[in-house]
Amino acid sequence: MRTVSVGAAALAAVLLPGCAARTPAIVEAGGVVTLDGVPLPKAKVCFYPRFENASEYIAQGVTDADGRFTLTCYGQSGACAAESIVTVADEDIPERLTPESARQELSAYLKTLKNRPIPPLYKTPAESPLRMTVSANLKEYRIELKR
Repeated sequence: MRTVSVGAAALAAVLLPGCAARTPAIVEAGGVVTLDGVPLPKAKVCFYPRFENASEYIAQGVTDADGRFTLTCYGQSGACAAESIVTVADEDIPERLTPESARQELSAYLKTLKNRPIPPLYKTPAESPLRMTVSANLKEYRIELKR
């Protein structure tokens, strides 16, 4: 009998509201980034959801030539349905351009980055003033940066 009671108590604890960890809903999300009204290509966009232990649920994407991005979170397309801090920074330098022998090619790559520099204010979650509330009702987010 004791085994059944312990098993029943454990099951009840899992089923009680607020006792089990809940996975946030991940919903379709993307949009466009502009800097002073001009599309910002090759920029890394991150949405940091504002809830406890959210580090696994950071959504990110990279803008295309028109400043458009699609977010991916936790291996799925989209972002957590939650209030988020948004950052916009330069995309990581392609690995092929990081060796010393690739300096000339890296220089040429950097010249292709249009509408730069991205103001430092937008690059870290600690400093970024950008906030977006992701919801299932809205799939397109417009991020307008200013110098």
